[in-house]
Amino acid sequence: MAQSNSDTLIIKSDYAKSYNQPILATKGTIIINQIDSLHLVNNIRLKHYEEIRSVLGDSLDLKLNTILLRYENVIRENDSEYNKLLESYNKLALINKEYIKRTDTSLQVTAAHLDTLNTSLVKTDKHLTKTKKMLKKNKRSQTWQNLGIGFGGVALGILLGIFLN
Repeated sequence: MAQSNSDTLIIKSDYAKSYNQPILATKGTIIINQIDSLHLVNNIRLKHYEEIRSVLGDSLDLKLNTILLRYENVIRENDSEYNKLLESYNKLALINKEYIKRTDTSLQVTAAHLDTLNTSLVKTDKHLTKTKKMLKKNKRSQTWQNLGIGFGGVALGILLGIFLN
């Protein structure tokens, strides 16, 4: 049933189907469980069970065991549902971590593109400023050139008019 080696307590498989007294494991005891499931009950709960048993007596022992088994089944089901919930939570946490990682990577790429775009916009602004200056300069130069051609044409016309007369 249960074998004790000083600080180690081995729960053997035949303990699962017995009505033996509860096993006491003190602080620091290592428990090796060789059965499908083992329910540990604290001192307060054990005293509560013993009080119920003493009040109900041996005649109701089977009913008490049935009640306790149902109670333990409820605890087992709750543990099972908790483990399922925990597993779902852990899967969701992994999905969230992956999503955050992808989002972070995407934001870093976007930031790099924005930096490149900003640099391009600064260069474009400089080129536009130079182009405006060149257009202004060429416009003045073209105006003087056009005036020069116009005055030259007038002067040539006057000279031709004088020579032809």
